[in-house]
Amino acid sequence: MGKEQKHLFALLQGTAVKLNNKIQLNYRNKKYMKSLKNKKAMVLPLIIILMVILILVGYGMLSLGYNARIQSLRHVQDIRAIAAAEAGIEETVIKMNEKLSSESFWNNDTLDQIAAQDVTLTQMDALYSFDVTGSPSTGFVINSNGECGPIQRNFHATMELRSVFEFSILVKHDLVLYPNSSVLAYNSTTGENGLDALIGTNSVEDEAVIIMNGAYVEGDVLVGATGEPTDVIKNSGTVTGDMSAMPQMFSFPEIDPPTGLPNQGSINGPALIQEPTGSGQYSSISLGNSDVLEVSGHVVMYVTGDIIMNNGAEIAIKNDGNSSLTLYIDGNLISKEDAGINNETAEPSNFKLYGTGGPGQSLDLKAKNDFYGAVYAPNAILSIKAKGDIYGSFIGDSFEMKSKSTFNHDWALVDVDINSEGTFFSIQKWYED
Repeated sequence: MGKEQKHLFALLQGTAVKLNNKIQLNYRNKKYMKSLKNKKAMVLPLIIILMVILILVGYGMLSLGYNARIQSLRHVQDIRAIAAAEAGIEETVIKMNEKLSSESFWNNDTLDQIAAQDVTLTQMDALYSFDVTGSPSTGFVINSNGECGPIQRNFHATMELRSVFEFSILVKHDLVLYPNSSVLAYNSTTGENGLDALIGTNSVEDEAVIIMNGAYVEGDVLVGATGEPTDVIKNSGTVTGDMSAMPQMFSFPEIDPPTGLPNQGSINGPALIQEPTGSGQYSSISLGNSDVLEVSGHVVMYVTGDIIMNNGAEIAIKNDGNSSLTLYIDGNLISKEDAGINNETAEPSNFKLYGTGGPGQSLDLKAKNDFYGAVYAPNAILSIKAKGDIYGSFIGDSFEMKSKSTFNHDWALVDVDINSEGTFFSIQKWYED
């Protein structure tokens, strides 16, 4: 083979190899593209499935969030509906007590006037409606409906009639029993003795109640609803019952002096006050040394100023089987040496004193012998000093028993009817439809 032939053969051989390589490369590219195409065909459904799953999860989360918001809104509306229904009950009690204090005798025919519809609860998007049914003989029931959005709550409450004299001694703030004084209880109507007494304070301050060494309480001692008895009560004496916190604060209802009494001017010196002409409104009472103001019959006196009893002076309620004194006073009662109030009937219910003055009123009570009477003066500083024992009930801003006397709470004072002075309504129990 010649040189040119060899060169041509080599050239053809090289061309053939390049052509074969290109064919193989094209084959491999086609195979790869086909494989890639198959893979793409497999991935696409997976992507679609993943997108569907994400959409479903997202919808579920949105739905869950929406339902949570709706549930939260319903919960808030339910709370507001409950608050509205409770507001209706509270307003009814207030209106019932206003009616009780404004009427000389209970008029059940106007009971339907204590009702309201769709009252807006302040600062809440809620409404309440209420009414009260019943009578003094059957009892009274409050019906109150609270509404917020689509939520309604219906509450009912029964009321009980209570006396302001259900405590032996009760104060808003400080109560002090001096050494060798005692607090007991009895019932002048039934003749029972040895009953449990009940003293207390609305205060939660440390040592608001001080029971000094040798003082004795046969019964319970209560402190303010959130108070700690061991802190509020400083007990160096003896308490036979429990020392605990009240379930709720005592409300100290307001007692208003009577209206429409004739103006009787003032009393200066000894006097005889008789029924019915003696009842009336007085600007002041001033008794000189050993002067006596005698009360005969059932007398009501409203004193807008002070009562001053000088040395040895006395207010005497006659024991004639038909005498009592109900005394309202806006000013102070000042009792000097050996002065006193003499309830000759020996029945605490025949002398009731209502302090109707503002904060800082002072009522200084004394007795030459035993003291019989019930005192309700929620804004007054009360002090009692008797040469004998004390029978009745004392309710005030603060109380101090200065003598070594025995204080006897008369539970008969709690037995009241709807026309008795010193009564008020409170919730007995409540329930929901």
